[in-house]
Amino acid sequence: MMSTRAELESYFDRIGLPEAGRRLVEKARRESPVRKVQSRLGNVLSHYPSRKMLRTVVAESLHVEFPAFLQYEFDPDVLEYYPQPLMLDLRIADPFTKKVSRIQHTPDVLLLKRDCVCIDEWREQARLEKLAAKHPDRFTRDGARWNCPQVEAHLHEFGIQYRLRTADEHPGVLVENILFLKDYYMAGAHPVRDKALARIRECLAEHGAITLGDLIELGKAIGSEQSHG
Repeated sequence: MMSTRAELESYFDRIGLPEAGRRLVEKARRESPVRKVQSRLGNVLSHYPSRKMLRTVVAESLHVEFPAFLQYEFDPDVLEYYPQPLMLDLRIADPFTKKVSRIQHTPDVLLLKRDCVCIDEWREQARLEKLAAKHPDRFTRDGARWNCPQVEAHLHEFGIQYRLRTADEHPGVLVENILFLKDYYMAGAHPVRDKALARIRECLAEHGAITLGDLIELGKAIGSEQSHG
């Protein structure tokens, strides 16, 4: 559920967001998405009716952005998320040549997390490697972590983190489970019975990761044992 004005101000105070950052967030909340999402070659637009955001959010990539949106939707640490939240227009001077270059960038999503505000930009790993080869000063890598120093420095002045992320980070099993169980999160869905939920938790506690078929069979066995006990 999206925050009221009073809740938002309380949130800003709690995390210590500076005034410039507050104005940026407020503008993004009003105007997101700042540009129309586009379907390009190899991309599939994905529409998702978000209960958290009380609107339909649109991801430009089925395999990169969409899994991220699903995780934001069910992550209790993510309070709100806004696709295509703002347009950045930076002019960066080279420290040696003094030549000024321009960076125009519309990040993928702004997140209001419990303890911070951050912006996530999602890319395919192969795409980042090509960008790093072409612009080594703009795209750097520290182990598994990618960085965009100029954008990070700019948003740091607003008290906002910038994270350059890759599709390799997506936990495939979790995303598949979320998609499979999504109907249970619909407003009109009936709650799972307490007895059935207890059985599911017992099976997971004993067996850990388990297929749905095995879980159903275990549930039948437990039910049979109890009826003949």
